[in-house]
Order: sequence, then structure tokens, then C-alpha cells
Amino acid sequence: MKRSLVPVAAAAALLISGVACTPASAAEEGNCTPVVHWCGGVFNDTPRIVTVAGNFDGRNYTDPLPLSAGGRTGPNRDIDGVRIPVGCTAHLRTIVNRWGGEDYDGGAAYASGTWHRIHDDEVVKITRLACR
Repeated sequence: MKRSLVPVAAAAALLISGVACTPASAAEEGNCTPVVHWCGGVFNDTPRIVTVAGNFDGRNYTDPLPLSAGGRTGPNRDIDGVRIPVGCTAHLRTIVNRWGGEDYDGGAAYASGTWHRIHDDEVVKITRLACR
């Protein structure tokens, strides 16, 4: 797979210039990453409603919102977590598209009632929910 070094070079230039000096905690608490405006997101490609959280303070997910079946979070709304509905397991695909198009498949390792953390450089696609 061919990867582009342009995103990495741009990020390195920002770090060297001192422009991206915002503490990591700001990005974790429901804010998009400044300057480059990266926001965590969720694509719900299932027929069920799921809950997403706009904030994660390192221990708790807060600011919960329902995400409809087939719904997607907007580009200007940072999402820090998605909750797997009680009684279901989820198949997630995480697209880390800000660093050269990485795409990895989380499989069905996400169990009933658990939260999955989403970072600012990730979009999580829920491809399947198996519910009892």
C-alpha cells in the first residue's frame, strides 16, 4: 500500500512552528483539534440507534446523544465515544484518515454496554450490531 508523507510533513511543520501547542486534554474534552480542525466522528451503518458521547474527561463519557440508524455525526461536532447497546456486540471499522488513510477492522470485540473511545483523528464506522 502506497502512503503519502504530506499529512505527516504538514503535522511536523505545525509542531516545529509551535502552532499546535494546545494541551491534549482540550482535544479529549469534546473539542476538535485546533488549527487542523480534526474531529472524532461516527458513521452508524446499522438499523439501530446508538449513543455517542461528545466528551470524555479521562474517566467518564458525558454529553450523550442518540445517533439514528444510518446516521453520521457532522464535521464540526467532536465525538469522543460510542456506546455499544446493551445486549449487542459490535463490528467496528476505524478509519484514521488524517494520517495517510489507515483503515483497520476492530472485529466483534466490542461487547454489550461498553464504550469505545474515539480520538480526534478517527472516524468509527459501525458496520454491524448483533443483538439478542
